[in-house]
Amino acid sequence: MAGNYKVTTFAGVTLPTADPSYDIPTDRVGGELLTLSYGIYDPAGSQNARALGGTVIVEVITEAASASALTTSIDSFRALRGQRGSLVIQMADASTRSRTARCTEVRVERVFRGSQHMHLYQPLRFVFELLGAGWNGASNSDATTIDSSPKNATVNNGGNVDQSDVTITVTAGSADITALQIQNTTTDYECDLEYDSTIAAGESLVIDCGDLTVENDGDDDYANLSLGSTHAVDDWMRLAPGNNSMTYTITGGSTDSTVTFAHYDLYA
Repeated sequence: MAGNYKVTTFAGVTLPTADPSYDIPTDRVGGELLTLSYGIYDPAGSQNARALGGTVIVEVITEAASASALTTSIDSFRALRGQRGSLVIQMADASTRSRTARCTEVRVERVFRGSQHMHLYQPLRFVFELLGAGWNGASNSDATTIDSSPKNATVNNGGNVDQSDVTITVTAGSADITALQIQNTTTDYECDLEYDSTIAAGESLVIDCGDLTVENDGDDDYANLSLGSTHAVDDWMRLAPGNNSMTYTITGGSTDSTVTFAHYDLYA
């Protein structure tokens, strides 16, 4: 990572910043190549390999005005061991990115810096195991009014890697929606979601493509969602970096129904 990048907080706790060293690699990926009798097999095929998390290491120094204050500071940071929370990094342009992580280790190294000062400084080493796939940037909520059907729209992923953790909310307008199709028609990212039940006027269907859940007016309705004939990816919905071309097709719903995509820009 560039020299101006830094880890700022974990689980709401501000980490020390004196004499920092940050090791923030990209995620490991799945789909390792397999050696078979007839040659090499790539399980991921033409798709991008799926991210599997990774490890961030932070080495810093905590400082205090007295030995007792230093002990209190060290104890507070050691207490992070085992906790799960949001790990936040600040980029060179002062923007931030975050993701869920677990602190698996806090090391306290004994270093002598001179007898008169050694009680004022303490090097710390934090190890964070990353969960999910990638770093979350800006939060997006792309809403489109379905005033005609089919309706073309654009959904943007401002990050630099694929985003599949997307929540889609379809709200029926002044009339029931009796048929629904949501398609990403972007080349190599073709997705085709079909819902074959009724969304009552004024009610919402929520499709959580990350958790693979479907709720109609708050009730589970997983059984009525299916993948259409043009669906070509492993996820329910996958957004390419940049603009994605969407097509929404409904029956009913009047001209005031809406489709909203909620997601984060996702970065490696």
